[in-house]
Amino acid sequence: GANVGMYTIWAAQTRGAKVFAFEPESQNYALLNRNIVINQLGNQVCAYCTAISDTVGFDYLYLGRFSAGSSANTFGEKIDFKYRPLHPAYSQGCFSTTIDHLVTSGVLPIPQYIKIDVDGLEPKVIRGAKETIKDENFKSILVEINQNLEDHMETVKFLENCGFVFSQDQVDSSTRKDGPFKGIAEYVFRRQ
Repeated sequence: GANVGMYTIWAAQTRGAKVFAFEPESQNYALLNRNIVINQLGNQVCAYCTAISDTVGFDYLYLGRFSAGSSANTFGEKIDFKYRPLHPAYSQGCFSTTIDHLVTSGVLPIPQYIKIDVDGLEPKVIRGAKETIKDENFKSILVEINQNLEDHMETVKFLENCGFVFSQDQVDSSTRKDGPFKGIAEYVFRRQ
């Protein structure tokens, strides 16, 4: 999700973008809104306290830690970013929607750019945005990919089949080489 808004604020301030940010964790959502106000971006950024996934409905957001600014939370499944069992510090009631639903219901215009970093559940967000991604007005997507997980690599193939390309050099430079996040990288896909 948007977490406390680092990418959100950057896109609004440096690119002049109209930004829709989604952060389901309550404490991060409060900090995200605080950062929007501090940076005087209330007319440019709209933040929603909801999860983005491949389903519309209520479930739980499982928090790895109950701490403002933390990450490693998952929606609907008690798993971590490697799909191992997660023993949550807290289970927060949460609503989820899809990007396709937000677009078809008129809440959002077709986005030109999307950033996805949801601690392992990126394939679900992509599945919930299939129609939006296929729209010719959609230009680029930055997505965190765990190259150790089969469904993440299938997501890469899906985006390539939709006409998107990425730079292997960029992926190689962003790939974590060791530690607990080994094999995780940011992929920047651009429409050909």
